[in-house]
Amino acid sequence: MKILLIEDSVSMGKAIKTLLETQGHVVQWIIGLRSVSADSSNAIGIDEADQDDQVTPQSIDVAFVDGQLAGQFTGPQVVSFLAANSVPCLGISTQSDLNQEMVTLGAKLGLKKPVAFVALVAGLLTPELLLNIFAGKQKSRRKKANALKLQQLLAMETKLLTAEFETIRKQADAYYRPFLMEEFK
Repeated sequence: MKILLIEDSVSMGKAIKTLLETQGHVVQWIIGLRSVSADSSNAIGIDEADQDDQVTPQSIDVAFVDGQLAGQFTGPQVVSFLAANSVPCLGISTQSDLNQEMVTLGAKLGLKKPVAFVALVAGLLTPELLLNIFAGKQKSRRKKANALKLQQLLAMETKLLTAEFETIRKQADAYYRPFLMEEFK
């Protein structure tokens, strides 16, 4: 699956990108954005010199979008553009209001970034799940199973710091720690 990750935290971006790539996905990670306009190019302009100049919505299966981004564009602006071009988006911000704004503008789901990361590490959140939930072309039994998984993800927002999720949190912390340490060397 082709995943677009828009995340300006270097350690978090590397951790999510590495995790998704070990699961067999192709991930394009963007830190800086030059433009998110629906002009004739219908593309996102990227600031990083080592990446392609543009990303088109047609080349993306799922997008993970941070709410607060460095530079002039916000996650909600990016989500609005991607959703208008039929790209399923997951809003991942530490701020609940930004996640809600991204959902209002077309993200299929908004999760606090720590919850999304823990759920990714634990296998509770997968790009396939996101795509399946939002595709709407599922048999009734699978649709119910995916709806249950979605409810579990949303429940994690309030339960993440409880004993129930302690083991999963420790796994996620252990996975993330090397990326964080690398950033501060």
